[in-house]
Amino acid sequence: MLNFKHSNKIRCLNRLFFSSFACLFALFVITLSGRYFYRTYVGSGAINKLSDSTLRTMSTLKLPLEIYVLLECNGEEATDLVKKDITKLLSEYVDSTRGNVVKVEFVDPGNVRSKNLVESTIFLPTKAILLKYANKRKVIAIEELYDVRNGEVVGFRGEQILTDAIKDLVAEERKVIYFLAGHGECDVTDVSLTRGLSSLANVLRSKNYDVKVLDFDPKSDIPNDAALVVLWDPKAALLPIEVSIFKKFLDEQGGKIMIGLGDADDVALTEFFADHGIRADNHSKILSSADHAKFYHDLVINRYMPHKITCELINFKIPVVCGEAHEVREADWSTEDDQFVVTDLLQAEGILEPSEHCDKFIVAALSEKQTSISIDILNGKLLVFGCPDFAINSRINILGNRMLFCSAVDYMCNAGSESDITSNPVAKYRLTLTEKQYDSIVTFSYTLCCAFIAIGIIVYFFRRK
Repeated sequence: MLNFKHSNKIRCLNRLFFSSFACLFALFVITLSGRYFYRTYVGSGAINKLSDSTLRTMSTLKLPLEIYVLLECNGEEATDLVKKDITKLLSEYVDSTRGNVVKVEFVDPGNVRSKNLVESTIFLPTKAILLKYANKRKVIAIEELYDVRNGEVVGFRGEQILTDAIKDLVAEERKVIYFLAGHGECDVTDVSLTRGLSSLANVLRSKNYDVKVLDFDPKSDIPNDAALVVLWDPKAALLPIEVSIFKKFLDEQGGKIMIGLGDADDVALTEFFADHGIRADNHSKILSSADHAKFYHDLVINRYMPHKITCELINFKIPVVCGEAHEVREADWSTEDDQFVVTDLLQAEGILEPSEHCDKFIVAALSEKQTSISIDILNGKLLVFGCPDFAINSRINILGNRMLFCSAVDYMCNAGSESDITSNPVAKYRLTLTEKQYDSIVTFSYTLCCAFIAIGIIVYFFRRK
């Protein structure tokens, strides 16, 4: 009897020892996990795993990063799917910094202004992601997160877009865009509907660009911090010395120039275009016809040549609307500098005179100097639009117009992803349930589990008897 009690005592002590050891080991693991973070992905795809480029970018954050998702909670199926995609992605960004640096919040678009999350001068789409870092802001439209081919969503590239935006915010200096003044150009400070570009300036500021006005001084060069120089719809001709400054900035300094062709009979500027392989006709105007007008007899441009600037417009099948245009296309003669390669971008369908038949005209062209492997050549870019009024206040809120100008600016400023981040494929078929169907499935699952438990209890007591 004593031996039996002694053995029970030893057995109890052993259990107590192992239980205490297990509790101490669990406490040690919890303490260790609180100090050191490690995460692994199970499965073959690891779709939600962030790339090494993103992890390196997140490690450079020195200040808190606030991410606000602007989505209307209206219960639409498409909105719910988008919210799920964004939630999964942003949770990875939060976990990559152990939740100490990145803050994510879903906000109703109507409460953004009241919460003072963004200045009144910042453009905000109805569905967007707002990033705040230090005193910088950047807005990403939800449409930018998806890879669309021929109108069908085929991929989710949220990581690529978000990481590029974070890199831009972390950069110490913002890229500066100078809008030239002094020749009757459209003004970024003007709020008028027909000649103002104030709404465009707000759109560019929302993309973290610094917008400035530059009074053209023939005695001085273009500032060194100019990422892009914009001459938009001038009403007076430029002086030859001013055009020579353009040529020096483009050819010798590798500058980027974007021009919206105005009505001025500018011989010097036309010759400048010709030297870089672009033929511009500022004498005749392309007008809309009754057969092709869709927006108050405006020109509707829905034919684009494949290029990084136009790829989003092609994929989403979104038109660009303008009032009238000048013909701008690749010149059919050889240029003085054959290192400039010209690409036609936009094709409008209209007429030169109301009495003539309809035809197709190229209204935008891009000339860029190609880099050589053996010789380091500055990569200058010249982009000429023959339809400048697509960017004015009365038209820039049209989705296609805004996408075109922003894509052109990003390309000219070398913005965008240079990393190996790729878009994740989106499942062609997704299971979507209504709230009633979801409640029914949950109720059935609980009922089935309770039934199995009840059957197990009945079998247990039956076997005991």
